[in-house]
Amino acid sequence: MEMDRVPQAGYSIVGIDIAGLNRSSLIKNIGLPVKIIKSFFQVRKIFKDFQPDAVIGVGGYSTFPVLKQAQAKGIPTFIHESNSFAGKSNKMLSKGATRIFTGTDGMEQFFPAEKITVTGNPVRKQIVESAITKEKALEFFGLEGNKTTLLVVGGA
Repeated sequence: MEMDRVPQAGYSIVGIDIAGLNRSSLIKNIGLPVKIIKSFFQVRKIFKDFQPDAVIGVGGYSTFPVLKQAQAKGIPTFIHESNSFAGKSNKMLSKGATRIFTGTDGMEQFFPAEKITVTGNPVRKQIVESAITKEKALEFFGLEGNKTTLLVVGGA
């Protein structure tokens, strides 16, 4: 999605060839070490071309080689962990991070407390400025106010 949306917003983007660990099928991880090594070479070239002053990661396996390379080069690195449970990449990168921004309180169990700043999660302006009331939402979705409603969202 990012490879389409970022250029549409007027920014350039360069992808790296990497994959995450497949926990359900070890056989699918055979090529993973090669991809990880290749990604570090790709990131090195991107850094040489772009020469970043700082690097911000939001988690996931694709963040790891980018922030790790920046930390090795002494470039300030920042992490934003939007979930209430930190991912593996962010946990592994946290010690070398300059600052860690979190969406919620209580993240000291995952990150060095002195590096944490609770910022919340970024949301679109139209959501923040929305005048929709709980009553309007209940009516729109056909829900009853006296019942508990559970919203479940997820990602790939």
